[in-house]
Amino acid sequence: MGIPGGKRNGWAPYASVRLAAAHGRSGGPFAGSNVPPGAVVPMASIGASARVSENMRWVVEGGSGGILSREHTDAGAFVYVAVGLDFVLRRKE
Repeated sequence: MGIPGGKRNGWAPYASVRLAAAHGRSGGPFAGSNVPPGAVVPMASIGASARVSENMRWVVEGGSGGILSREHTDAGAFVYVAVGLDFVLRRKE
């Protein structure tokens, strides 16, 4: 679920809440993390995007959340920051 915040100086801020779940066996660690099987990962984030061209936007986002597992009694926590480009490819009619 996301909530747009309108445009300010060419940037369009937003806030979102996300929920992910894992089932099965955990894979190898990626980027220093390893989520156990049977985990639920709630996450809240805020960010902003700005148009670079007709089909490209800069996106800056950050957030935090937890890692809850039925296999472990302790909950984990994480913080993330992301910067990237969002490309929109339109089909020719």
